[in-house]
Amino acid sequence: MSTLTATNWDDHFATIGRRHNLVESIRIRQVFAAYRRLLADVRLPVAPRILELGAGTGHASLCLVRAHGGHATLVERNPRALALSRALWRDAGCAGQVTHVEGDLLTHDQRGFDLVHSGGVVEHFHDGDRDRVVRAHADAVAPGGLLAILVPIDTWRYRSFRAALRAVGKWIYTDEVPWAVDLAPRLFAPHGFTLIARTDCGHEGAYLLRKQPSWPR
Repeated sequence: MSTLTATNWDDHFATIGRRHNLVESIRIRQVFAAYRRLLADVRLPVAPRILELGAGTGHASLCLVRAHGGHATLVERNPRALALSRALWRDAGCAGQVTHVEGDLLTHDQRGFDLVHSGGVVEHFHDGDRDRVVRAHADAVAPGGLLAILVPIDTWRYRSFRAALRAVGKWIYTDEVPWAVDLAPRLFAPHGFTLIARTDCGHEGAYLLRKQPSWPR
């Protein structure tokens, strides 16, 4: 794959901050609606351990903790995102239910979670780094645990959305490469995962996979 220009996440999170998280709030309503559909027929443990990789503002995990209880660990390397996230959880009165980890999701050492999730993350990793990001997600899930992934899908809807934003100079995700619709299940299968639910979230696909209970820790 040819070299892609890295997305400027400082600009992305600065924009969210200036808009008082309005854009992020609209998106997270869509995201959590997709999560509700994915988890509708699944019983999570009481007080689940939740991990979000590339957590950004952590809105999605906040919604999950409010709905299911438990504790969330958020791995994020961008200081602007971490500042927004800490303020969000504090203002929601949930600071005691979250641990913020400043670091690279490819090198984190977080394991044994009941639910691991990410949205808008994996499509920014390519070639060997794509294998590493898949393993980073897979290794963090406890045997029998769940993995939720949201990733843009290479469809006419996605391509039209991207073209429209490019035309007005608003497309900033310069290293984003959409996945084929069947790629997520195929990439995670060798790590012991089976697809149990799928839904749409705008131009993204949302997948829920379960790790085999007998899979080695």
